[in-house]
This record gives sequence, C-alpha cells and structure tokens, in this order.
Amino acid sequence: MTENNGVFIVEQFIEETELEAIKDAFVECDSKNADYYTENFEKYKFELEKLDKEYSDALVSCEQKNIVTVHRAFNYLCNRYGLT
Repeated sequence: MTENNGVFIVEQFIEETELEAIKDAFVECDSKNADYYTENFEKYKFELEKLDKEYSDALVSCEQKNIVTVHRAFNYLCNRYGLT
C-alpha cells in the first residue's frame, strides 16, 4: 500500500496474486461455491488486465507526466504508470 493512504482496494487488487488469495480464502470457507468464486475471479482479473492495458496505452504517449489532485489516493497511478 502506498504510504498507508487507504487505497488498498484500488492499488492492491491490480495484482493477480492478491486477487487469487482472496478467491482462495472464499473457496476454503465455502467450497460448495468454488466454481462461482473462480468464475468471478477470472472475470475480475480480465477486467483489471484490460483496464491496466488501457491506462498503459493511453499514458505512454503523454508528453506531460504531471498530475494535480487534492488527495493522495492517486499515488498508485503515479507509481504504476510513471506519472509525477
């Protein structure tokens, strides 16, 4: 988590290992619905990968890498996509 700023959901869920750990915990607690959790994991992972690619593709050609915001919640964007 970036500087303990409360952006766990946005920042960490981008990582597949975190998603999979959460899915596995649900499966362990509720194995009869394992297929449901696995399907949702795959769908969400796909959407996050697609969003990550959209950001990467859009930001790679930006001449200006500075962003201005009133909240530190966007640190993860700066770290992940080379913004300042």
